[in-house]
Amino acid sequence: MITGNANTDAETIEELLSEYDLGASTRRYLFSLRNWLSSKPLTFNQKGALYRIRERATNRTEPTIQWKAMWDERKRETALICAKYYIENPPYFDWLSHNILNNSDFIPTQEEYEKITTNKYAVKVLNAYHSDAKYQVGDLMTYRLGAPAEVKTLFEGRLAIIIKTNLLPITSAAKGAKNYMVLSLGSDTPFVVEERFIKKYK
Repeated sequence: MITGNANTDAETIEELLSEYDLGASTRRYLFSLRNWLSSKPLTFNQKGALYRIRERATNRTEPTIQWKAMWDERKRETALICAKYYIENPPYFDWLSHNILNNSDFIPTQEEYEKITTNKYAVKVLNAYHSDAKYQVGDLMTYRLGAPAEVKTLFEGRLAIIIKTNLLPITSAAKGAKNYMVLSLGSDTPFVVEERFIKKYK
């Protein structure tokens, strides 16, 4: 059972914020806990979340020598693709994603790497990135009828031409999540749209 009092919790929060390199969403959560503590004690669930953050930040084991020897650019690229997805979809893997993206010398442990790259969402994201592009640079496109309203708005009622394919980050673990940069005809402001929301103009 988690124990502690408001002073201990406050000290833990301040220590984590000042001494550890935490991800953005984790820091936002800690700030929200600090604000909560200004008027009332943390709930049981809040205490649990706080001490899980502390345990993760303070008790992390270093990667083994064997794993460091196996670490290469291909694994790093895979980790980067997944980390960019999770930064856009917090709060899962926040600390790990932050370190992968912001510290070029950081090597996750084998367990951390497998957790962030082999779960069902990561697998879908990686499949989207590595799949062959359905459309090519120079293709003239329009949006699909079922596309979200914000996508239709970006087209400004015009056709658009693809100017770049396979952009990161992939922010959706859905079929057809590969990103394209397109430019509406007559516009000078390109935008990014997912493959599933567009089709070739005929």
